[in-house]
Amino acid sequence: MGALFDTATSFWTLRASARLAARGCRGSSDAARFLAELEVGVLRLQREIRSGCYAPVPLRRFMMRLGPIRRILSTHGRRGSQRGA
Repeated sequence: MGALFDTATSFWTLRASARLAARGCRGSSDAARFLAELEVGVLRLQREIRSGCYAPVPLRRFMMRLGPIRRILSTHGRRGSQRGA
């Protein structure tokens, strides 16, 4: 494709992005499982993106009330699971 696409979908860029994303999910069993097999997951993601068959998991939105404050939060299920659908 192009140099920017190749850089954005390089193994090292995707690996660094996955590690940064997992930092925000500390304590999550899904994140721990992904990090345990990081290289395999990154290679699979890279292959899906470059072949054009990658489809992100849809987000599930819900409202959380903390006293008078209301927040809309988003979460997603794992790929291949019914959670979050």
